[in-house]
Amino acid sequence: LDRLTLARACREISHYHRNGYPELRLSVNLSPLLLERDGFVATVLTTLVREQFPPHLLDLEITETLLMNERPDIIDKLAQLSDAGVHIAIDDFLDAPTLAPQKTSFKLRACRVRAGLRSRSRSGDR
Repeated sequence: LDRLTLARACREISHYHRNGYPELRLSVNLSPLLLERDGFVATVLTTLVREQFPPHLLDLEITETLLMNERPDIIDKLAQLSDAGVHIAIDDFLDAPTLAPQKTSFKLRACRVRAGLRSRSRSGDR
């Protein structure tokens, strides 16, 4: 995800906002490498302001593994984005207890689980 791609996505979703879908969200999967970039937070927030895209309608999806690595720099960046209103979600959340001891300085908004993983966990609960 670069600035131009995010800007274009924000513009496209904003078009839908103006045409009867004001709560349509934009979800973006983030790689750990992307979050490591200097200026990542500033790039995201500047793009949102420039495109007049509401931060609360942007979901940045991270992997569970990213949080488990306990990288203070990454956690700080996620906290800055969360403080600005951006929603942080865990994509492909595999094992809820693994995150339980983890303390975060940001509000986690959602955990997304692939349908196949849900089916396997239900059959294992019998």
